[in-house]
Amino acid sequence: MSKLDQAALQILLDERDIRKLYLRYARGVDRLDAELLRDCFHEDAVITTSRAELRDDFVHNIMIGLSNFKITQHLTSNIWVEVEGSTAEGEAYAYANHRAPGENGEVDTDYRWGGRYVDRFEQRNDEWRFISRVVMHDMDLVVKVNETWQPPGLGYTQGLHSTSDLVYQSSSDTGVLDPEN
Repeated sequence: MSKLDQAALQILLDERDIRKLYLRYARGVDRLDAELLRDCFHEDAVITTSRAELRDDFVHNIMIGLSNFKITQHLTSNIWVEVEGSTAEGEAYAYANHRAPGENGEVDTDYRWGGRYVDRFEQRNDEWRFISRVVMHDMDLVVKVNETWQPPGLGYTQGLHSTSDLVYQSSSDTGVLDPEN
């Protein structure tokens, strides 16, 4: 049995922490959790969408913009991370669906977006956060929601576009894991 390579183990742990950061970002956006989203970025982070913004402006604008939707769902995949000491670079594919409520009797509309996040990370005080993010647009699609799926006899618990979602409730109330642990 070979001796455990501590440096290699540390890189794996750092990569795991960064991958979890991508998941926290998606939860913060989809649950409109400004505090969680803010904590994904260092205070001096720059996020570039159609323009460059500092963290607090970005979070503020995301909360306003996404609050107009009934629900959003951000999926992140193909995560590539390269760690070098206390800095790292990454790229992740992103797919997001934003359901807008219909107005004046119209049906809801899904705005589907596909792109990538090109990121830089820094580890400060033993915590990885984004220091730079460029949101790259690859594709989009607008779909009128003329029907929804109601599986006979199955039913489901409806997700919420807020911190009132089931995942934020106590595990003793719901039987699910507490997101803070």
